[in-house]
Amino acid sequence: MLRRKVRIALKRLACVALVCKFLLSSGIFDEVLSYLNNIHSAQDFILDSPTEGRDGIAHGASRKRLLESLNPETCADVPKRLVGKVSHAKDPPDMRITELVNNEVTDGSYEPGDCKSRCRVAIIVPIRGREKNLRHMLAHMHPIWQRQELSYTVFTITQAGTRTFNKAKLMNAGFKEARSYGRYDCFVFHDVDALLEDDRCLYWCDQQNPRHLCAYADVFNYREVWYFSACRRPGELFSQIKLFGGVTMFTEEQFRRVNGFSNYYWGWGGEDDDMYNRLRNKGYEPVNPYSRHCSYTLLQHPHEKTNAPTRAKESLVYHSKSRQDKDGLSNVRYKVLSFKSNPLYINITVDVGKPSQRMQDFIDRSRNLWFFNQCIVRMPWNL
Repeated sequence: MLRRKVRIALKRLACVALVCKFLLSSGIFDEVLSYLNNIHSAQDFILDSPTEGRDGIAHGASRKRLLESLNPETCADVPKRLVGKVSHAKDPPDMRITELVNNEVTDGSYEPGDCKSRCRVAIIVPIRGREKNLRHMLAHMHPIWQRQELSYTVFTITQAGTRTFNKAKLMNAGFKEARSYGRYDCFVFHDVDALLEDDRCLYWCDQQNPRHLCAYADVFNYREVWYFSACRRPGELFSQIKLFGGVTMFTEEQFRRVNGFSNYYWGWGGEDDDMYNRLRNKGYEPVNPYSRHCSYTLLQHPHEKTNAPTRAKESLVYHSKSRQDKDGLSNVRYKVLSFKSNPLYINITVDVGKPSQRMQDFIDRSRNLWFFNQCIVRMPWNL
């Protein structure tokens, strides 16, 4: 019992020593002493206005400096440490090296030390496997986010098991888990293989419209991607869709209004086309205010056999509007299996289940259809 009390006392002394060291090194301790030396009465300590006279002026100035040190000003509209074009290493460094380089990041979170960030950002990365891509992205992106003076947290949302991958459900789950973890102004859905090439592309949300940052990528020769859907709506000669994937950003209000991503896209692709339709249905137009500053390198990676594309996605995209308000964030189901804080990110492993039998039958039936016949396939409800 005595030894335990001694250990507790030593820990408390160590904490006091660390606090004192911080105060001395930051200059706050000197401000506090100066402030206390200029207090003439308890009233001076309570009142907001300084006492009159020469001493009162010094007292008011000291108090102002103290408050400024404790409550830093809002960060500048244009962060001062931006460098413009940035390159990336051919091979990712060891995670321990990245942790040492980014030693101000704790439990996946960072706060600017000399100003108050203009935006609190949750960065949500849907993933399974891809450990090398994750190391690459964290090593490349953490310094950029810090130079952009963001207050941010990185969440990796890992799908457990080897069943068919469902990226959309992971992103919906990531939003809900990030929202329960803290308060954020902006939610970024970030592919693990996307590396920004210019730090002037700021990760700040637009209050009017969702943003599409990954508009220019090396694999598309740095051109915006538009394409025609196999299925066109009645009255339309063509059904044109703009690529809305890679790195996308929403405020909480925007994401809730479109009801998040559809939960029905099992396998590769389709959820980003569906989201583009959801945005248009609710009167949003995706924007990219930084133009070609928002260019990305997309890392190569092997594709899972269980994440193969299916033809069912064409019919799902075609019927996206009719089920938007009932399918998405409002009805996503998943189970959190683990929550682990790492120095550079928080990993949340979830079980998203598997396609229902009705959904699996729908997918299997779509495989045997001619490409354009998928447009007239009646999609079963309650998939």
